[in-house]
Amino acid sequence: MGGGDRQPAAISGVMARDERAGRCFAAYFRPAPSSIMPGGRFVQFTCRGAAAASYLELMGNAEDAASLGALRVALAQINPTVGALRANTNLIVEAAHAAERQDADLVVFPEMAVSGYPPEDLVLRRHFLDDVERALAEMERRLPLGLVALVGAPRRTDDGRICNAAWVFAGGRRVGVYDKMLLPNYGVFDEVRLFHPGPRPARLCLGSWRIGVHICEDSWRPEAAPCSALRGAV
Repeated sequence: MGGGDRQPAAISGVMARDERAGRCFAAYFRPAPSSIMPGGRFVQFTCRGAAAASYLELMGNAEDAASLGALRVALAQINPTVGALRANTNLIVEAAHAAERQDADLVVFPEMAVSGYPPEDLVLRRHFLDDVERALAEMERRLPLGLVALVGAPRRTDDGRICNAAWVFAGGRRVGVYDKMLLPNYGVFDEVRLFHPGPRPARLCLGSWRIGVHICEDSWRPEAAPCSALRGAV
């Protein structure tokens, strides 16, 4: 991401709604072939705001395209360690400040960035979730004020349920949270035993941009609520 007058915008990791949309992504954004998943439904890409507007016009969303401003997104590909809350917190804060120095509007962190993934039975220990909460409170004091941060962490709800969550930080405080809805329970994944599914999808509004908030498995079923919310169906 370059400097200057905040152009070009960078947008990354968008779910296409069908194979036609996948082909449109490929035409406009020219991603590497390895970034297109089977069926053409998911593309990792970086593009200019004008290209994003062209895509929306092609897909029949001309009103949305006309209102788009610039959005610069930083993907913080850090390497958290399971259980190392202090070290992970420092990684998150350092990466967020680096993103701010590059004029990012939004910085996105991995699933369970605070605890590391997979945390397994650590999330069943009350003292561990208490420590996660203290780490999140520390981030409110340390994260930069000039951007929005989306940070993954386990959380305990008011009624005692444990969720796989993404916290939204802005202006030195937590302003929102999304709980993962689609929990994998195959292969190495054991999330159904550990987490309660979230009740509803979430969209993050930044200026004229509406951004669907997903956590991993949420992105792989286009017909389910986390994806349909991106189409305004929820």
